[in-house]
Order: sequence, then C-alpha cells, then structure tokens
Amino acid sequence: RRCFNGQRPLKHDEKVPKGVAEHKNYIHIDYKKNYFMRPQSALFQHVPVKKVNVDNESADDEPRYRLASHEDADPDGMETRMICRFKQFDSNTGKLSIVGYSLSAFEVDYDYHTKRKGYLRSATAEGFDNHMIWQSQLLFKCPVPPEFHEQVRSGDTVVDDYSTLYVDLIPIRTPPRYTPPKEFLQPRYNFKGEIEQLFVADNEFGKDHVLPKIDESGRWENIPVCMPSLFTHVIPKGEDLNALVIPPEPKIKNTIDILPEAAPKIHKVIACTWAATTFRTRGNRAQVGDGKRRLQEWLEFNLLSGFDHIYVYDNSGAFTNEDSLADVIGLFDKSQVTRVDWPCKICSNRDGNEGERSSQYAAESSCRLRFGAHARWLGSFDTDEYLVPMGDFNSMGEVADKFDEDGVKVAVFKSSPAKPRFDLLDDPEKSMTSKGTFTPTVTEDETFLHTYNCNWENFPRNNDLSHRRKQMYRADYVKLHYVHYSTITILSQLSEEEFKSAGETWLPRYKEPHDHLVDEETEATMLHTKSKVEHNTNGWKDRCKQHVSSKIEGHCSLGFPFPKDFDSNKTPLRSDGWAYNCFMNEVIETRWWPKLADAMAKRGKVTG
Repeated sequence: RRCFNGQRPLKHDEKVPKGVAEHKNYIHIDYKKNYFMRPQSALFQHVPVKKVNVDNESADDEPRYRLASHEDADPDGMETRMICRFKQFDSNTGKLSIVGYSLSAFEVDYDYHTKRKGYLRSATAEGFDNHMIWQSQLLFKCPVPPEFHEQVRSGDTVVDDYSTLYVDLIPIRTPPRYTPPKEFLQPRYNFKGEIEQLFVADNEFGKDHVLPKIDESGRWENIPVCMPSLFTHVIPKGEDLNALVIPPEPKIKNTIDILPEAAPKIHKVIACTWAATTFRTRGNRAQVGDGKRRLQEWLEFNLLSGFDHIYVYDNSGAFTNEDSLADVIGLFDKSQVTRVDWPCKICSNRDGNEGERSSQYAAESSCRLRFGAHARWLGSFDTDEYLVPMGDFNSMGEVADKFDEDGVKVAVFKSSPAKPRFDLLDDPEKSMTSKGTFTPTVTEDETFLHTYNCNWENFPRNNDLSHRRKQMYRADYVKLHYVHYSTITILSQLSEEEFKSAGETWLPRYKEPHDHLVDEETEATMLHTKSKVEHNTNGWKDRCKQHVSSKIEGHCSLGFPFPKDFDSNKTPLRSDGWAYNCFMNEVIETRWWPKLADAMAKRGKVTG
C-alpha cells in the first residue's frame, strides 16, 4: 500500500505541471502511476454483499453475490472485500477439488480508524493519503470451512511438508470511496453524527450489480494453508501446547475486560527482528556488512536481559543465495531463538532505496500475528537497539510485570543514536580516505553495547527523537503495529457506546489511554547503537575538538564521554584536545556489559 511515495515539494517559483494535483505545496511526480494504485487502495475499504440466486444456475454452483447496502447485506457479508474459495488436494488422483467458500473478514477497520484519528478521508484521488501509516498492511482472514477446523488447527492438512488445503482469493472490485468514512460506517458503530449522504450504496452500486463468477474474475489461486506457525518453528507437531503454558496473570487494576479470548500464552516477553547479513542504509548512502556479528551480540544480550524467545526474520535471501543468518542462529537453543526465512523484497517506498523497508513492515505484522498470540508482551526491534533493565529490575520480564500491574498496554522507549567511543574503536588510519574520513569500526575484542555506551544527552533524556522511539506492547491489545507506533488497538476500534462501557473516557479524536513513556532511570532504557559510517566522520578532526551545546546531537559523531564526576565549571576538553560530548550509562557499564562479554566469550563467535 505504501509502495508509492511519489511526492515532492514544489521548487521555488515552479508552476504546477498540467494534469498534476497540488496539495499543501506538494505535487505527485507521476499522477498516472497513482491512478493505477487505486484498485489497491480500495482493498482497504469494506463492501457489503448479499448472496443471490442467478437464473439458470443450479444450487450446486458456487455462491453468487451482489453489491448491497448495509441494510440488505448478509451477516457474513456486511464488511468484506474478498471471496475465499477452498480446494483440497487428493494424492490418489493428483487433482484439486473445491470444498468450500467463505467471505473474508478484516482484522481491523481502516476506515473507522481514519475517522477516530480525526482525518477526513481514508483515500484521495491524488494519493495524498500515503502518510496514513495504519494503511501500511492489509490484514484480513478467510474463515476455514467448519469441517476443516480441527485438521488445520492440528496441522494435519500438511503432509510431508506439502499442503493439501489451498485457498483462492477473489477481490471484490469497486472504485475507492473518496468520501469521509462516516458517510458509510457499518450499523454496529451506531453512529449518530451528521452526514451529507455523499455515499449511498443503492445509488452507487444499484440493486442488481451481481459479481462475476470466480473463473471470470481476477484472483490469486492456490495459496497453501500452512501448518500453524508454532508447530512449524517452535514446538514439534503433536506436543501438548497446554503443558507449556505459563501461569495465568493475576487480576490487575485497569484491566480491559473487552479483550478477546486469548490464545494460550507460552511466553511472557518475546522479541522480533528483521535482519540480514548485509544491508544498505536509507538513501543507499552506505553498505553495512556486520549483520552476523550484530545479530549474535544482540541475541546474547536479549536472552540475558530476560526475553523468553526471539524470532529472527532473515531477509538475507532478498540479496544473496550464498549466505544467511542460519549459522549465527544455530549457536542458540531452538527453544530460545527461531529463524524465519524471509527473502521478501516487496516494493520501494522511498525513491532509490530498493524496498527493504516494506519487507520489514510485513515481517513485523507476520511476527505479531503468528507468534504474538502466544505471548503477553511483544516488541519489534532492530539489532542495533538494546532494551536495558534499569533500577531494581533484573530482566525485561520483571519490567513487563510492573507494566501489567500499572495497567500499561503500550510501553514507549525513548531513542536517539548513541556515539561510538573513539578510544574503543579500531585505529582510524586503517580505513582513512584521502578526504580524511574513516569508517568507525568496533574491534573484534569489543562489543557494540560497550563501544556505543555514550549518549549525547545525560539521563534522563529530554531531547530524544520521537519518530525513532520503539515500543513493547501487549500482543492481545495491539491490532496493528507500524515500526514505531501502535497504530490500531482494541480500544481504538470500539464504538462510542462500547468505549464508554469499557470504562474509558471518550474523545472525538482517539488518543491512546494505556501507553506509558518508560522511566529510563527506574524501569528500562533503550540504547540505540546505530552504526556510524564513513560520511559521518566528515571534518571530525576539527569538529570533535569544538565544545558545543549538549542539545546538538550530530556535531561530532564520535564519542568522548564526560568523566563520571566532571566539574561543570571546568573546560569540557580532554588533555589531548578532544571535547567531551556524551554520557555513559553506568548500569550498562558496570552491570550489563560485563555479563554480555562473559556470555559471548563462553559461546564463541561466528565470523563474517
């Protein structure tokens, strides 16, 4: 959905090109390209349908539907977008036979969330809805025919790693609705606000618009219904899941009683990451090839700090068939770390950046849907982001328990890139260029955690970059997460009446009532060890000797930490002329780094 980001600001004195739409001084680079994205945009909006009988067709034929109003729609067709056709493979005949149909159901209501967030429209003809991040992933499900429920649940539809049950997806094609969502809200929201009758289904669709037969429709065919993800990746098929279930949590204050019935929880806190052996930074400015080393250290630390299980979405296959992260993950017990092969390279959401990030968005949703159901808390982090328990806490599991006691559903961690400590880096002369720049390199006997333990602002931080914050959240509460934001939650999808019945204070524009900015001194903090590359060292010999306000992050990208008991009345310069510009986290320095170094020494390393 977010593949096309073809907008740019108008240049000075530039006139709007003929046939191009302008919005707040921005124009689309390719209006025609946006036009052809409209069918994709429409898939995020529900359509009501009603089953009908068609003359000269027997009752044994496939079900036929017509577009309908909410009042005329069937209960299972009130808010759908796909016809799902199921087929079974017969190994004796080698043929597929149709075994059932259903109508898709959305995981979330995108249109309603647009209204709750205070936006006028979910889609615009010009495509200026691109920034609405809750439309980054199209999430829906196809109800399996009842007679196959137990077989799918147990994984018995997969034989010798081959599926015997398949589904075809047939999108119900209509143009996008460019009217405000309130104009076509489902009756279940009981919306009583003023509408202008801008979208009337009987006028737009008519009452006899019968959808074409499936074999005359565009569709995706033969998508395998796979084994449940836990059986594929975590526990052997047939093992009693209930034997692994963690003790139920006690009744706590601010519990939201409208949460759906939860799947069995086998983990308290899990982490997901999307990684590769190598990647390019945004804008293709630099190639970074330390993926294996980064991942091994990150896994080691997260297991030390109390994550019960970690899921690694290995994106290496999008770039090479010769290497992967499997050898690193193989160093760890399968009960703690799971590798999901993820060679997905979907589309480019930034001009010239080759689309890696869209693969990340999909991996995050996959991990939440496939594995989050069996965990209380989940967080998706990059391998340069370390969640560090602080204060009296010894693990992130203990921190999560406190969040539960306080009624927190979304924990927000401040973030700003740390500086690599110059004194711990490899000799700059080894990579020095003719321009005087070099690539800051962590030595083989050091860790990224230790080397980058130098934030440009002292704790507690006040000037972090909010768009880089990360979250850990209750997996049964967040319905859609987008990298840095819990975009749709159980509460944000409730009608006004349901919201108030849950004991919440209704606001016309939704604001998350159960998030919490984590206390960096008493609960936990996040150290962002983002790699510094060669272009970050432009002018470093001069810039790193100039003392500037601590509120300036990037004046010198290399770290020269203030002494622990530095006298602020003194000149902030070292005896060798370098200017102090960052602060160490003493808990990392004295408690967590020694533990990490010891654990890594015992496990050994994978080179590369």
